[in-house]
Formats: sequence, C-alpha cells, structure tokens
Amino acid sequence: MHQKRTAEVIIRMLAQDERNYISEYWAGKMPGKEGSHTGGITINCRNPYWTTEGLCSWDNWYISAAELESVKDVCEAEPWGGNVLGGIEYRLKSELRKAA
Repeated sequence: MHQKRTAEVIIRMLAQDERNYISEYWAGKMPGKEGSHTGGITINCRNPYWTTEGLCSWDNWYISAAELESVKDVCEAEPWGGNVLGGIEYRLKSELRKAA
C-alpha cells in the first residue's frame, strides 16, 4: 500500500543528496491517443550504505501525481527522451538544497 508523503517529507528526501531526484516517465505516448501509454513517477534516493554506483546504491519509491505536484515549484525540471520513451527529471533547486 502506498503511504502518502507530504511535500515537506519529499523535500527532505531530495535534500539528503544532490543526486536525489524525482522521475516522471512514460513509454508509447502518442499524440491523439492520450491515455494509451504507460508511465509512472518515482522518487530516487542514494542509499548511503553503498559506496559504489549500481542498482543497489539507489532506493526508489512510487509517488502519486498529486505528491509530485506538491513539490514541482521547488524543483528544476529536465526533460529527456521523446514520446516513444521519455520523461522529466525533477531535482531540488540548488538554493533549497543548500538551505536544507
């Protein structure tokens, strides 16, 4: 079961490491066929237990669209890919990372 996170909790999670980010992603998004694609939103955080890069060095949790909306104004958005496979990465604005 998904536990709803408040904006404050999500901001705290993002602020723990400058590499932490939210990923909104999709596949098969075609103009005129809205709703026919797959996608999701995850928050991705570095796990400090692991010192090397790899799959184990990241913890990932699904979050809702409403949770993403609650923090979009404090994040920088970086689109990637296109309609076939793409998304947007949201990272905490640098001035907020330093303040947190």
